[in-house]
Amino acid sequence: MSVTERELSCHLVHESQLLWHGKEHLGQIRSFCR
Repeated sequence: MSVTERELSCHLVHESQLLWHGKEHLGQIRSFCR
């Protein structure tokens, strides 16, 4: 997976997680994308 694809995937995950769970999970999402 290229860097661009990974960043895009993380962005999509980030957006969907915010929609479903809200900002309380933001730290977990950022950790997942690192």
